[in-house]
Amino acid sequence: MPLHHHLLIALSYAVVAAIMAVALPYNFPALEPGDSLLLGGEVLLACGLVHGLLAGLGNGRLESEMAWLRLRFAELADELARARNESRLILEAIESSSRVRQGQTANIGKVMDEVRLLQGLVEQYSERHKSVGGRAQPAPTGEMPPPMTPAAAPSPTSRAAPVRYMKGIDDATVLDIVREALRADRIDLYLQPIVSLPQRKRRYYECFSRIRAGDDSVVMPEQYIGVAEREGLIGTIDNMLLFRCIQLVRRVQKKNQNLGFFCNISQHTLADTGFFRDFLAFLSDNADLAANLSFEFAQSSVDRLGETAARHLEKLAEVGFGFSMDQVASLDLDFADLADRHFHFVKIEAARLIEQAGGEGGEDKVQALKAALDRHGIDLIVEKVESEKTLVELLDFQIDFGQGYLFGEPRVSKD
Repeated sequence: MPLHHHLLIALSYAVVAAIMAVALPYNFPALEPGDSLLLGGEVLLACGLVHGLLAGLGNGRLESEMAWLRLRFAELADELARARNESRLILEAIESSSRVRQGQTANIGKVMDEVRLLQGLVEQYSERHKSVGGRAQPAPTGEMPPPMTPAAAPSPTSRAAPVRYMKGIDDATVLDIVREALRADRIDLYLQPIVSLPQRKRRYYECFSRIRAGDDSVVMPEQYIGVAEREGLIGTIDNMLLFRCIQLVRRVQKKNQNLGFFCNISQHTLADTGFFRDFLAFLSDNADLAANLSFEFAQSSVDRLGETAARHLEKLAEVGFGFSMDQVASLDLDFADLADRHFHFVKIEAARLIEQAGGEGGEDKVQALKAALDRHGIDLIVEKVESEKTLVELLDFQIDFGQGYLFGEPRVSKD
């Protein structure tokens, strides 16, 4: 209640008390003037007490109401703050979604360009080596390769089942399986880990191609490589492996994983000028792949490089890609020449290295081999390490990396 209301009420009962004190002696002669004043004072006091009591009750209710209002105000302020925060989050989500959609559109376009280019290269190579009457024939010049038709992915059941390998099949059957696998996109990507020694930490993976028949049994490289080379199909198989390796590297880079991959390239692919020109253009536009992708060549292919293939190899190095040499038959290597040609890795079979170390002065020769590799910045990968006993025999030579069934067998890529 406002203060002036209290003053008016107090003034009212004060006037009543004064009137009583003055009027009572006239109406009641027996009443002494002092008694009437006392009675007026008591009335004033009583009215004051009642007024104070009522005012106190009013203030209590007011304070309760004020407390409730303060609580409600706090709740409303909290709700408003939450609403503002949710609005901000919604706006940020909308903006983020818009940016993602724009980025995805750009990324999808880029990926589709890559897919179209690489698939076109595969088909171009395949068209150039179509077989007619059992012999490879070149495709007419100027024809554009038809687009690849994606094959249905194998069922989870078929991939989960134990791998079955084809045995006892002749070359004609292998050729039919290879051709059908190329048409149906049954060239699978297998990965085998390469570990640092002695920590056994997985640092790299070698990429292998495996051909899957219609019944999901697997044809091994030693069964189909010779046939595919004779029929001019090995380049197509190489190119499909390259395509899958590149897509895998893309996914690894998006996850910021520090893993490297070795992808084999045959001498046939390296010497194909038509294919390599387009492939080099693609790699030049995607030089960031070089951080996680190395190309691997057999020693025999490197020793027999023609002028065209050597020039292609040099152009790959200029883009930033490094190389690895495997299937080393002779340890008499020109390390300086390999380093100049950007070979960063040399793979030697464990049995070959142990055999070398077992001869007269063999340990010194192996130590000298490792020292020469180190001087030229080339890492040694010992492959086909199958047992702990073999590994123990190798560790004395300060081997950089190991590969073999002891560290993990080749398995089909989940991607």
